[in-house]
Amino acid sequence: MLALTACCEALILLSPPAHHYGYYDSKRSAIYSFVNTFFEAAAGAGEQLYVVADNRTRRDLSEEYGLNDAIVGVLDDIWIRDFFVTQLSDTTLVRFGYRPMYLNQQEISWIDHSARRFVEQIWPRGEVSLLSGNGPYPCLKDACEMRADSLVLDGGGIVWEPTTRRAVVTERVLRDNPWLVGRLSLSADGLPPRPMGAADPYAGAPAITSADLEHAKSVLERLLAEALSPTNASGINVTVAIVPEEPSAPRLGHVDGICNWLAPSTLALSNFSDPSTFALFAARLAAAFGDDVNIVPFPYYPSSDVWKDGFESAEGVYVNFARTRYAIYVPTFGAPADSEALALVAEHADRPLAVVGVDARAVAIMGGSVRCLSTFLWGATAGGVALIALVLVSILYAYKESWEPRH
Repeated sequence: MLALTACCEALILLSPPAHHYGYYDSKRSAIYSFVNTFFEAAAGAGEQLYVVADNRTRRDLSEEYGLNDAIVGVLDDIWIRDFFVTQLSDTTLVRFGYRPMYLNQQEISWIDHSARRFVEQIWPRGEVSLLSGNGPYPCLKDACEMRADSLVLDGGGIVWEPTTRRAVVTERVLRDNPWLVGRLSLSADGLPPRPMGAADPYAGAPAITSADLEHAKSVLERLLAEALSPTNASGINVTVAIVPEEPSAPRLGHVDGICNWLAPSTLALSNFSDPSTFALFAARLAAAFGDDVNIVPFPYYPSSDVWKDGFESAEGVYVNFARTRYAIYVPTFGAPADSEALALVAEHADRPLAVVGVDARAVAIMGGSVRCLSTFLWGATAGGVALIALVLVSILYAYKESWEPRH
């Protein structure tokens, strides 16, 4: 385990499934193997990875892989990128409203409650803000729930570049938040958004107009600027691009299967097989960022496989990499395009970064890979989490015998 001073600069978090939640039981071994692979990759790049895990999962990882760097906690899903905090700057942490239309309300309640409880434990003084149309408000104990004007957005629905304060989201953000453009609904049925667990939540919905896109862009830029500097938002320059949803993945509406930041001014864009589709996405990005951002066509060979409940596989979606302080972790799938993706990352990284392939074949079928299954914290934020983790890990070593017995 790294010393406190080493791990405080930056850390990666993963949340393997807690044992009370049986949804991922058929993939539990594959997820554990992925966690171990990612842990080894991070260690090789000089970075610290922690898992947020319950007692039984911590015991499994310790006994099967010797992996003991765990934070005691229960999170009710594995896609930590989506429901946990998003770091916007060295000092700014936010949580978006978690209410994805592709899950049902009971699932959302479980996941959101576990995430809020964990956030309140780590940052009890309101260090994390929730975004709303009336500005950010602190996530404090018993006052961390969504409001009517909370910005509903999965972490996978935004790719944020903290140095240049640029963001890319998809049109899903307007449909999930019609209040951004003064509407009650942008759904096919004309009703406000409501979680239904649908495979294509907005099928048949009317097209979003250029005027709506422009208005939503300006509102989102204001909200993000207010989060970064509540008292001087007008002095913060934020640029948001809004692109269409991924053509082959209507369920999630996420952006991290479409594009991702290779460097502060370099954006990897999935090289869709239809040239006109790629041109449409590139045009939207260029309209927002101009010549300040270089767009790099990135390997994109999506599988037609789906997992249970209709979640589209993320196999062949290479843009779902995770960029951290010292490395870029790239999903690999045992395919010829692996080497192409790794070479492009090495070519376009803006500084010496380790380019590390992480085998994601066993987990991609569930709908995501490296970025979806992880989140990255840095600076004082990472130090605070690492300090808690180190204390809890020391307790874990001291009380291994107290783990509950196998059933």
